[in-house]
Amino acid sequence: MLALAMALVVAASCTSRRNVSVQAASTGRTAPQALDDEWSVTHVAGAAAMPTGVLLRMDITTAGTENGRPSGGVTASAGCSAFGASLVLTPTGGFRLEDIGSAAEPSCPPDVAAIQAQFLTNLAAVQTYRLDGDELTLLGPNAAPLVTLERGVRPRITGVDWRLMPLDFGGRYGFAPVSVKISFSVDSSIAGDFGCVTFTAAYSLARDEITISDLKDSVPKDCQTSAPERWSKFAAILGEVARVDQANEGLILLSASLHRLLAFSVIRPSS
Repeated sequence: MLALAMALVVAASCTSRRNVSVQAASTGRTAPQALDDEWSVTHVAGAAAMPTGVLLRMDITTAGTENGRPSGGVTASAGCSAFGASLVLTPTGGFRLEDIGSAAEPSCPPDVAAIQAQFLTNLAAVQTYRLDGDELTLLGPNAAPLVTLERGVRPRITGVDWRLMPLDFGGRYGFAPVSVKISFSVDSSIAGDFGCVTFTAAYSLARDEITISDLKDSVPKDCQTSAPERWSKFAAILGEVARVDQANEGLILLSASLHRLLAFSVIRPSS
């Protein structure tokens, strides 16, 4: 998130500024501090469905101060695009977004870029918000829902194949030149290839907490000599996985202590 925040500071200084005033809806008025959390966007009105494997996330904080008044900030990311804004709380219990800035990589796929654009358009039209338990809805004129979010990071890992990056972020493990792919099905099963080794497993996912179990493999007799040894190391690492994160079209598997274990990039269908 530090790298994202730094990028958004630059983005905000290079883009046109838009202000958004937000007030608590009378049907769901709540203390703004209750909004402090990580949120997963589940719906952006006027936009197509979120691309498979892409998580649009939004982080809200109201913990800062500005000129003696409570303030905070908002950041969001969707695959290869990002967004940031300052958050100033109003005396009436709502909040105001200022200095909205966005940035997107030149290679950002059109579907992700389109959702990013609609997301920013909707934010500029927000007038109220409603918080119902773990669901936050940003409302526009006539209380029309513009953006719907669920509390917590809710990874979107199914329906797409993931390719292991040559090294994890810490650089501790290297599996090159072995090609590694993995996929997560909605029926809580895992299938993958580790070079000439094929494997299956089961998983359970609750928000960003994941458990991988019942790992089984098939190693052909003609499998490369080094592949089984590397596979054993990879399998042991899978057993340590306890958390999931997504950023920049990447899937990151972490340990219970939040150490980055494995990093994957999404495999997009060739056009």
